[in-house]
Amino acid sequence: MLFQLLSCYRDHDPNECTEEELGRRCADFVKDFTVTEIQCENLEKMTRSQSQSMLWQRHREGRITATIAHDVKTLRLKTSREQVLNKILKVKQTNLSKVEAVAFGRKYEKEAKNMYCT
Repeated sequence: MLFQLLSCYRDHDPNECTEEELGRRCADFVKDFTVTEIQCENLEKMTRSQSQSMLWQRHREGRITATIAHDVKTLRLKTSREQVLNKILKVKQTNLSKVEAVAFGRKYEKEAKNMYCT
């Protein structure tokens, strides 16, 4: 059994909520959202193919990845906070398959993993 997708909690347009309502919904989410160790293990086993796994991609929605953490860490005062939130929430999907660095990573992922694990 797996835990619910984070995207399932995005049931409304945040612009249509008051700040208080949005705060209450966030607090309820944090209070109610729990993941067991077994659920984590099941998800890990089912998504080992990562980018080739639709389940992996769906469970990444709404999560703060290393790339997003870097974006937040290096955020400048003039950068739109909305842009960063949209990236986390995947409001605008970007196809990264044509990005040279992503293609390189996919090509050499197994080799890098083998070198790292030995």
